[in-house]
Amino acid sequence: MEHRVRGVGEILIAWAQQVDSGLTEVVGSSGQNARLVATTDVMDQVRVLNSDRRVHPAAPIVLAGAALETALRGAVEQRQLAIEGKGSISSYAKTLRAAELLSKQGVKDIEQMGGLRNAAAHGEFDDLSRERAGLMEQQVNLLLTHLAALLGD
Repeated sequence: MEHRVRGVGEILIAWAQQVDSGLTEVVGSSGQNARLVATTDVMDQVRVLNSDRRVHPAAPIVLAGAALETALRGAVEQRQLAIEGKGSISSYAKTLRAAELLSKQGVKDIEQMGGLRNAAAHGEFDDLSRERAGLMEQQVNLLLTHLAALLGD
């Protein structure tokens, strides 16, 4: 019995060394890492931009949209789900809905955030305001927290 346990231990050590050296990747870890970066680094920058009155609201909205898309893509990758079509906020949300990780209302909320991000990214500034930028920050943070809980972070 001890011999078998040592054999398994040696296999695990060899695998861990391969992961450390970059020869092997832990399945789903890149998706989780992407979500963590979106949750911390990117959303911290969104907060800074939202607090600076000299910054146009489009900047934090576009950045929050990037965090949203990164987090959704990370969740899809982490769960190893196949998306239909090209990757986008909408396609990632629909994929997560099909896997029953998002509610119907969650997808609607994401579509609304994606629409606001697109307006900002395409120079449609008439619909943008500091209040909407602040709301976008709150909504993305709420979704990131929800994804973290769903995916066991």
